[in-house]
Amino acid sequence: MYLVISVGITEMFEKDYIMRMIQQFARFLAAVLFKIKSGNVEQAQLDIQSASQRYLGLRFDFLLGIPNQELVNIFSISGQLDVERCYIAAQLFILEAKARQADHPAGSYGCYLRALDLLLLCVRQLDEALKNEAISAIDEILQTVRDNNLPMDIYEKLLFFYEYRNEYAKAEDCLFKIAENGIDSALKTGESFYERLMEKTDQELEDGNLPRSELEEGLLELRSKLNT
Repeated sequence: MYLVISVGITEMFEKDYIMRMIQQFARFLAAVLFKIKSGNVEQAQLDIQSASQRYLGLRFDFLLGIPNQELVNIFSISGQLDVERCYIAAQLFILEAKARQADHPAGSYGCYLRALDLLLLCVRQLDEALKNEAISAIDEILQTVRDNNLPMDIYEKLLFFYEYRNEYAKAEDCLFKIAENGIDSALKTGESFYERLMEKTDQELEDGNLPRSELEEGLLELRSKLNT
């Protein structure tokens, strides 16, 4: 009984600490965005460096120098991803992208992609408030990079993201992007996708802009593209 109570109290304090940290981070985001918009880019980038050390315990130049998968490994404990740290890292990449965009637009693309990748990894596990912030950030990034072809692993994550948001037509578009690039897993992914959609109501499919009449057609087209 004592152990259960102690664990409950510990979890409560941990959650309270995380929420206070996130609130502080939100204020930091607003302040740095203001500096970037005001043209104080150099100071904004110094603030990003400081925030990375403060909130993640890692130098920001270290984050920039390693691939996202290594970063995810660092943020994972016993296989469990620390989604709040993942979210914070993504937001820092977005700030860096905006700072670079103000000075050298071409240099911002990689940071936006890294932020998008991290947000798509963690968005469904975040609490409701942060989830809404993450979804807004994802939408903003996609709008910013809309004229570029995204990496295939991003399209794979976007498929599940759009399905999660009940945007089934957009999810299907991602599926065909994957299929067009000959990804080996495309057929299995697609068949599972259409099977899940078959379980939706007609209204749900209509709301997702992919009516039931188009599901079989889509599956046949996918198989044709993959020559199976």
